[in-house]
Amino acid sequence: MAAGDRVQKGQQWKVEFGSFAYSGYSPRGLTSKLNADDAAVQDHRKATVTHMLTNPRREISLDLMIQSAGSITPPAKGDYITITTPEGVATKFYVDDASVSFSDDITMLSLSLLREDSMAATYDA
Repeated sequence: MAAGDRVQKGQQWKVEFGSFAYSGYSPRGLTSKLNADDAAVQDHRKATVTHMLTNPRREISLDLMIQSAGSITPPAKGDYITITTPEGVATKFYVDDASVSFSDDITMLSLSLLREDSMAATYDA
């Protein structure tokens, strides 16, 4: 076992970042969720009787340490970037927000990414 390797004894748990990869960067934190816009429809008593879900999408937020091969210039809002998701699938996402933070520690890239179901043909073109 090398320094930093984790060995689980007993109950097994999902750990670390799965198969996530983005060349030139190493993950420090990753949040992934499936989301949609939600409009509650109410009856005459103002009781919710249904929900109208529109614009389904996957949202990913990342905090990445920038390796020597990575850029300190963040991608622009509206750019498309390809990452390998934790599930191991190379997938193109829309950059919703990106910033780089500098300190006396490791330089970090923070990304907010979107992949709307309705835009799949654009992403995959």
